[in-house]
Amino acid sequence: MIGGAAGPILRCFGKNEAMVAVLMDDSIQRWDNTNQKFLPPDLPLPTEVAEIAVREDLAIISWIDRELRIAQIAGYSMDHEWPAAYTDRADYRNAIMANKEIHTLKSLWNHGMSAEILAMDIDERGAVFVAMNRGIYLIEPTTSHEIWRSEIPEWLPPWEGAKIDSLTLSVHLSENLIYIFDDRGSWACLERSNGTHTGKGRLPFRGKPTAIWRGPSGWAMTESRHKIHLLNHEFELLTTIDTPGPVRHAIQVGTEWYWTGWRHDGELSAIHERPEHGVWMYLMDNQIKVLCNDGQWSPFGSIV
Repeated sequence: MIGGAAGPILRCFGKNEAMVAVLMDDSIQRWDNTNQKFLPPDLPLPTEVAEIAVREDLAIISWIDRELRIAQIAGYSMDHEWPAAYTDRADYRNAIMANKEIHTLKSLWNHGMSAEILAMDIDERGAVFVAMNRGIYLIEPTTSHEIWRSEIPEWLPPWEGAKIDSLTLSVHLSENLIYIFDDRGSWACLERSNGTHTGKGRLPFRGKPTAIWRGPSGWAMTESRHKIHLLNHEFELLTTIDTPGPVRHAIQVGTEWYWTGWRHDGELSAIHERPEHGVWMYLMDNQIKVLCNDGQWSPFGSIV
């Protein structure tokens, strides 16, 4: 039996079986793939989770406290405890008001940030994150040693003559390159070795992108008008599918894309209704499983 989450899920972060779920109270549940269950919830800091990057052995968590104007980032071993650093929100607030340094118990490292973390990614060789109006940083994940930092690209305008500010939507590591996207439909590419900007362009659709996933043979991208676009690695549009509602997660299995979202699962050949809101998918026992916002797992395309 697959174990469900402890409560309703806001967001999930990770890759394949390395995954964490953020619950309504900003606590975090790690997925134990070996035993196919969630570990008990952790609340390292009693404030809003911004972004998380996860690999099998390590997670990098960023928080943003909009009320107190505090941003924090910390690295944790996936195998160690993530204890609460403060007894409650009041204890946390009092520490900040007293100008005490924020601590994260049993973290590998932690830092206060001068800006919110907008996007992160991690692999076996490094981690990258984008700080709002500050830059792009490549670090060594277990120590947070900075390898390089680079400027956020000068994004192309969303259409001719438009003057609209944009924010980074997502960042993606590959073998030799780093891809970064904004929320107005632009992309840029950096050399992984040194952060040099090597190219930029516009995505081949005019809608506002809302989420981006990278697969072995291309990209899946959603836009705000309930559409999902499938592209090749060169950002050439392959197909566009109308969806019944927002899409929350997409994965590529072989050469085929699958997605889940508001009351539906989708694939090129069909849209399947589901009673809940799918938030995560991965291949489990040779079958795609969907995690819904109620914290329960079910097979892809299941109506129960």
